[in-house]
Amino acid sequence: MNLKLIVAFVSEERSEAVLDAARQAGATGSTVITHARGEGLNPEKPSSAWN
Repeated sequence: MNLKLIVAFVSEERSEAVLDAARQAGATGSTVITHARGEGLNPEKPSSAWN
């Protein structure tokens, strides 16, 4: 079995074009995450107003 993973961060308006290109290249599955949130390695500490 030969597996590959491609991750692309694109605007929601371009996601269908990315999926179409992946299908044309032979992709047999996909996952689209529409609402994601990231955080850096060192998250900001809350301000003293929230303590």
